[in-house]
Amino acid sequence: MARITVSGACGSGKTTLSRRLAKLLGYTHYYAGGIHKEEARKRGMPIEEYYASIGSTPEVDIAIDDEQKRRLRTENDIIVEGRIAPFLAPEVPTIRVFLDVAPPEGARRQLVRPENAGRTIPEVVLRSEARVAVERERYRKLYGIEDHMGHNGFEVVVDTTNLSEDAVFNTVLIQVNEKLHPR
Repeated sequence: MARITVSGACGSGKTTLSRRLAKLLGYTHYYAGGIHKEEARKRGMPIEEYYASIGSTPEVDIAIDDEQKRRLRTENDIIVEGRIAPFLAPEVPTIRVFLDVAPPEGARRQLVRPENAGRTIPEVVLRSEARVAVERERYRKLYGIEDHMGHNGFEVVVDTTNLSEDAVFNTVLIQVNEKLHPR
């Protein structure tokens, strides 16, 4: 029985990896970012605008983060995906995974998303940077976290920039299995 958190840069492959790992391992996948994206869609807002708007209403973030904490504390065999997930229940033993990617490659991957239709790579890079800056400020105010995008405290760190989806999956799977089944 284990708990895995997956965090990382925009366009690094967090969701793809989390879904595949959950399916292979038979784990539940909880995707905090999906809740935010659905809320943005319901409000008819781009995700960056939505994130900026909830800065004045921290109860939205807190409610989603509290659900991540609850799941990490009470459920086994779960993957909780979200940039803040690894920081929310530090007392709970988890395998913390961080996926990184060079900003232009992350932006290129994000271009396939409907919300980025018609945008250029430089535009998506700027939007991603702005989103992370807003998150950084929110997480600092809400939780005192100074660097949610740093690699400290992660057991598995993979730069996905030059890796295929399968290579990322296999690389992470090997390292997760080593943590799940130490010799």
